Amino acid sequence: MNYFLVLLVLVCLSIHVYATTGKALVIIDNETVKRSHSQFFDHLRTTLNVQVEFLLARDSKISLSSYGTYLYDHLIIMAPESDSFGGDLKSSKTILDFVDVGNKNVMIFSSDVLNSEVIREVASDNQIEFDEDKSLAVDYFHSTSNEVIENRETFQTSWNSILSLQLSQNTIPSLGKRILTPTLYQSPHSIFYRGMCLQMNDFQENNPLLLPILFGYSTTFAKPTHQNTTTFSIRGKECVMVAAVQSRNGARITLVGSMDLFSNRFMNLPQSINREFAQELSTWSLGMRGVIRRSNTIHYQVDVPSIQNYYKITSEIHYMVTLEEWNGKEWKPFVLESDVTPQLELIMLYPYIRTGLTNHKNGTYSIQRLVLPDVYGVYKFSVDLRRSGYSTLQFFDQVTIRPTRISEFERYIVAANPYYFGIASVGIAFLIFIFLFLFK
Repeated sequence: MNYFLVLLVLVCLSIHVYATTGKALVIIDNETVKRSHSQFFDHLRTTLNVQVEFLLARDSKISLSSYGTYLYDHLIIMAPESDSFGGDLKSSKTILDFVDVGNKNVMIFSSDVLNSEVIREVASDNQIEFDEDKSLAVDYFHSTSNEVIENRETFQTSWNSILSLQLSQNTIPSLGKRILTPTLYQSPHSIFYRGMCLQMNDFQENNPLLLPILFGYSTTFAKPTHQNTTTFSIRGKECVMVAAVQSRNGARITLVGSMDLFSNRFMNLPQSINREFAQELSTWSLGMRGVIRRSNTIHYQVDVPSIQNYYKITSEIHYMVTLEEWNGKEWKPFVLESDVTPQLELIMLYPYIRTGLTNHKNGTYSIQRLVLPDVYGVYKFSVDLRRSGYSTLQFFDQVTIRPTRISEFERYIVAANPYYFGIASVGIAFLIFIFLFLFK
């Protein structure tokens, strides 16, 4: 009986471990954040199956690692009012090292204030700048109406500092549509936003890892709340509300300029899609959407349709790979745009062949006839796919290219006809000379 109980406990523990998809450390200013953002935390626990642990910003027990092993898979910082952190978070290097390990995700929230220099340094190292303290994104043409917010005193803010953003082409770039589902950005309802602006220093031109997810209209600007000014440094689409960094090692950093964006009161507003936006953004930010994998790879010689690990030089081979994407619920075929294809390289010290794969629109990419080089050695097929908004996919398949065996050479080479004729003409001339010499 005791053995049965022990076995039952082990099975339950294994099921629990399998059900969780990581552990998240949430840094908060005070205990009220748990109540004001309870719907967001419930989504992490119930929908994403993330184990959530809360610690106050100044808690000296904050530790991301122990004896070289990281204790958490995700770090969520919701403490914009704290000017310093305790434990391991006293330096921005700790957070950046957490990201550099790979497959570790960070979400950082601010409001109209951001007192921590550590957070600003983390954002700056990723070419994103938070606006100055006590500043808000303001828009006189796209603010909320009194019908939506009946009791504005409960929000303790002016009428034009709560923005109403439609997820149209004006407020969400094409890159953001890879992160949010089509049903969300086609919704007629609005996202309500109250917070500061972010500014991206090197957007897309030189850094494809930067992802603006949500920004304002052309009439949006950043306004300091503690002083009167007519000069605004951030205007229009330069005012980014939500931005992210998709690193090459699989880690993701998401910066949100508003604590209220994920709060219960903004989620519960009529005509609000803040809840859906928060759920989908957190799903992507914690690495549970936009993840690509290779499900199958096939390569074989064209005239020998069987998988091989070695080929003869100058052989023609067929190469095909199947890619899948995790959409938050299941693996589905990963279909790229028609003008974009993965790149295949055949490498031995350096690429001998670099070519694109044909997109079959069903998650399968292939090349029908690939002529191998005439240099034998150990090669590897390399596919490197880097798309903004998706995890980096890079994999290799090692193959051996051998020289031609002595029994595989052609018995008659057409290109050697001049040599054949030369030898024959010398032999015939020799016979004629012998005949003339003997009989004359």
